[in-house]
Amino acid sequence: MKNYYDILGVSEDASNEQIKKAFKDIAKKEHPDRGGDEARFKEANEAYDTLKNSQKRHDYDTMRKFGGTGGQQHPFFNEDIFGDFFSGFGNGDMDFGGRFNFTQGPGRARTFRSSNRGNRNVQVRMALSIKEAMMNNEKTINYKLPSGRDEYATVKIPAGVQHGVTFKFSGMGDDSIKNMPRGDLMVIMSV
Repeated sequence: MKNYYDILGVSEDASNEQIKKAFKDIAKKEHPDRGGDEARFKEANEAYDTLKNSQKRHDYDTMRKFGGTGGQQHPFFNEDIFGDFFSGFGNGDMDFGGRFNFTQGPGRARTFRSSNRGNRNVQVRMALSIKEAMMNNEKTINYKLPSGRDEYATVKIPAGVQHGVTFKFSGMGDDSIKNMPRGDLMVIMSV
């Protein structure tokens, strides 16, 4: 497993500001348009993409702590199970800043319970080559629902899709809770 902290040259307890600065320094030096090392730039971009997002960083740190299978990402961690687990706490954003202000007075003390309980969204990553990203694509993907059942879906990806873009396919997610609308399928693009 790649060490994203080493790639960016920051410590594991680096702040988001330190991570951002480290990435910008590398990007200025290694960007292919400026004659830099494209592989180094892509590696730094991948590291920054993971570490700048608190949820992805948490998942990555958990993977590093508990290990994977032969350096590959363990399928258990492939879907955003941590986001689903914490979905009652601000839709998985883990943004405790504005949503969890418990000092807003007695009427607002329980705002963290306001999230509705229902079928969850299912997140999957879809990898495309740069060449594929330049064309319209129609791909059939396989994903597991929280109930353990396999699902298949054919998704259409438009030409020019960028890394990190998420496509939402309504009603194709979790269906564990009967008499509730199905969750959505969220397909996150990796170009």
